[in-house]
Amino acid sequence: MPQDTLKKRARIFVDGQNLYHQARESFDYGYPNYNVMALSQLVCTRLGYVLCGVNFYTGIPREKNDKLWADFWNKKRSRMARTGVVSYFTYLKYSEQSVWEKGESGKAVNRKVLVAREKGIDIRIAIDVLKVCRNNSCDVAVIFSQDQDLWEAVKETKAIAKSGGRNFEVVSAFPVSDTSNNIRGINDTKIFRINKEDYDKCLDNTKYFDFQN
Repeated sequence: MPQDTLKKRARIFVDGQNLYHQARESFDYGYPNYNVMALSQLVCTRLGYVLCGVNFYTGIPREKNDKLWADFWNKKRSRMARTGVVSYFTYLKYSEQSVWEKGESGKAVNRKVLVAREKGIDIRIAIDVLKVCRNNSCDVAVIFSQDQDLWEAVKETKAIAKSGGRNFEVVSAFPVSDTSNNIRGINDTKIFRINKEDYDKCLDNTKYFDFQN
């Protein structure tokens, strides 16, 4: 029997904002400079899995709210699609929030600012992880996230697999360094921590911003 047939099939689920914020905290990168497919291949190679698909999820602004970042994500989405990544995008929701700032007189001034929030990404990831477990299209779900809200989905996949007499593995993958505040993965998952040397092997050096040289 060929060796590859003995390897577990893995599908990757990437929470784009969670990955970006952890990479920023760990490596001080100022924008989402990761190559999703390269990171997926790195994890599967290191853990001995056969990569069978990559899903990417993130919230993006509408052009009227933030043209710079809307253009960035539209270009990056197109490039990811050409490498075989399946993307799920949802528009950011904005709400007005009061903040206190130091005014010109030195006194605190209350201002109203619009705050963007990502809605529904963790739910969408959870649904898709449950789907691949239920239809037995892979043996492992690798989730690039540390969001504990996904723990319920992890528990449910294990219950589904057990009821069918099989095992289903879930891996939490994320960047870490000495500056990382959070080095925990999702509860009840196998942990794969990505150091800077490995992360830097998987950079997307495409110039998405008009002002990049």
